This record gives sequence, C-alpha cells and structure tokens, in this order.
Amino acid sequence: MITRDDFKALLANLGITKNTSRRQVREMLTNKGYSEPEYRVHDGASKLCIVPKHADFVIKWSTTCLTVGDYDEAYDEVLIYQKAIKAGLEMFFPKTEVLCIVNGVIFVVQEKIDFSVLNTPSSKENKYEYKTRTASRVIIDKMDTCFCSIARGRDLDETWASMAIVVYGKKKCKALCKFVIENGINDLHRSNIGYLKDKPIILDFSGYHRN
Repeated sequence: MITRDDFKALLANLGITKNTSRRQVREMLTNKGYSEPEYRVHDGASKLCIVPKHADFVIKWSTTCLTVGDYDEAYDEVLIYQKAIKAGLEMFFPKTEVLCIVNGVIFVVQEKIDFSVLNTPSSKENKYEYKTRTASRVIIDKMDTCFCSIARGRDLDETWASMAIVVYGKKKCKALCKFVIENGINDLHRSNIGYLKDKPIILDFSGYHRN
C-alpha cells in the first residue's frame, strides 16, 4: 500500500503546476510507471484529484483561477475541516490536511470515501432506504430547504439526508445546515456527497465560487 510519504516524494518529481491538465497528469504518472487502474485522475470545475487504488486517501489540488485571485479551493477544504472539528461536525467530513507544497501548488490529502451518492451500489441503496424508512419527512424537508437556499439550484439527495438524520440525529443535522450556509458550501450535488462505512459524508466541500 502506498503511503503519504511515498506520495510526497512522487509529487516532488512529477512537476505538476496549477496549469497542468488532467491529461498531462495522467501522462506524468504513466511516464513514472504509474497508470490506471492503479492511479486514477479525476477533474472538476476547480480541482484535480489523484485516487490511488491501494491507499486510504486521495490527493487534491486547485487549478488556476483568474476570477478569484489567490483563492485555493483545495486548501479551503482544510480550513473548513478544521472549523468542522471545532463545531463538533467532523463526522460529516473526511479527514483533510495539507500534504505538501510543490511548485506553489498546495497538495491536500483527504480520507478516501467508499462511494459517492451517484455511484452508490444498488444493494447499498436498498439497505439505506430500509434503514431510513422512519426518518422524519419534516426534518428531511427542512434540510432540503436549508441546502437549497445556498446550493445553486440543486436539491439535496433525500436518501443521504435521511441517513444523516437516522445516523446522527436532528440536532447534528440542524447544526450542519447552519455550517453549510456559514461556509458557503453551495455545490452539494450527488457526486460531492457520499458514504464512508455506511455513514453519510461530504467529500467535496469548498463550494463553487468562480464566475
């Protein structure tokens, strides 16, 4: 299994910058003898992510952003995670820390989740739906209203919200709603929320603030 120190050494030699594309990262890894499916590279609107198959973490970093100056979405997740710990809400977020800085790029190491809501296996969906059959409709609707008030027109996944209520209770969910609004976590679509050990988690929580 690859360690964090192994990955720090690898990143120091790849030559990634904030302008490096997903395709270029894949080529860099291949040239070093690392290729899919052992190492997958994913990209979003503001970040790139390397997912090592045989590791319990992923590596994230922000790409160049000319519209928001020096704002760094990946590093912002580190800061938000620290706030979540202070608020007693860390259970909703994967552990997130700075791994290293190379070529001015802040590489963030984040606990790997099991799967996103979008990629939930059907067997798990059935399990979660059965487990949440008694979840309060009123609380689910309140969470959805709260998240939609900031979430760029996206509805909150009902099963995920129900799991949060059943696993952590309405007080924690109410606190999470307040936390999401206070920290501008506005992009919680079905690829950015998921599950870890059958518990609901938010895997991408910097929000989207680019023009």
